[in-house]
Amino acid sequence: MARYNIESAHPDTFLTDLADRAPEIMAQVIERQAAALRNPPKTYDDILDNLTGQAPRFAALMREYRP
Repeated sequence: MARYNIESAHPDTFLTDLADRAPEIMAQVIERQAAALRNPPKTYDDILDNLTGQAPRFAALMREYRP
């Protein structure tokens, strides 16, 4: 990966970095994902609950931007 100037990152670090740069956009992405899931239906908080295991900092941060 170094050859292509790519670094690996833990999912929590990667998502938190994105949220720090554009929290409103990330909130919109979570809203769209929740709206697309219909069987079973999911809410914004459901998405964050599912992410808490692998991305707890990101989930906590995005709860502050709940629409």
